[in-house]
Amino acid sequence: MIVIAGHAQGLICRSIASVLLALPGPKRFVSARQFVKPPNETGVEQRVVNVRVAHDASHALDGARSLVLVANMESEHTGLHLALASAARTAGIDKLVLVTLIGADANSPVEILRRLGQVERAVRESGVAHVILRCAPFMQSLRFFMQVEEWSLALSGPFRDAYFHWIDARDVGDIVASLLQGPLDNTVKQLCGPEPLNFDAIAAILCDCAKCDCAFNDLSAPQAQGVLEGAGISSENARALVEYWDYIVSGVV
Repeated sequence: MIVIAGHAQGLICRSIASVLLALPGPKRFVSARQFVKPPNETGVEQRVVNVRVAHDASHALDGARSLVLVANMESEHTGLHLALASAARTAGIDKLVLVTLIGADANSPVEILRRLGQVERAVRESGVAHVILRCAPFMQSLRFFMQVEEWSLALSGPFRDAYFHWIDARDVGDIVASLLQGPLDNTVKQLCGPEPLNFDAIAAILCDCAKCDCAFNDLSAPQAQGVLEGAGISSENARALVEYWDYIVSGVV
């Protein structure tokens, strides 16, 4: 059995999980939040873990041999991943893959990267054969910064003229699937897409694909937080996301 742990409704996690479903054996999807709808096709077992309940995390690993942790920017999922990594060896897990972000560091000044760095440390200390995949920004994240109005599409965010090697979460899923079929070497691997693009280039691609007008609007950090909150993201998470993007855009990572 493969246990996949992440945000039940997150597009990045769902994209990776959809690829792993093709692997043989049963699958279990574990989240820190109640499922609103199934994360993937029917037949995948679903389990919600309360990290405040003793042994709830270890019970979520019953019968599993492989564990895939898909990083999320919300603190409740950090707690879930810490609990699962700590319980992995005792529960019988012999392969652990963590999908995280470039810049993850337990000593980072950025809250999100600091929390992800703590998860990395827990994975290394788990005693289980593992691989940590630090990913460039996911293309799926762009949807948070897109606004549609009739036949016009706007891409708005605090990105200035930064270039990123964007990566598709489905490609990461292919890499995870390949890793799970062989021995893991306890390494950290950096993943990125093939070509660096700035947001003007992305807007041009979207314009061509959607056959509509599309422009990139560079925003200040407070404006970007308002856009994210308007997309349904909580104030706390929107603030953390803007901090993360500002750090990445500044060229530190």
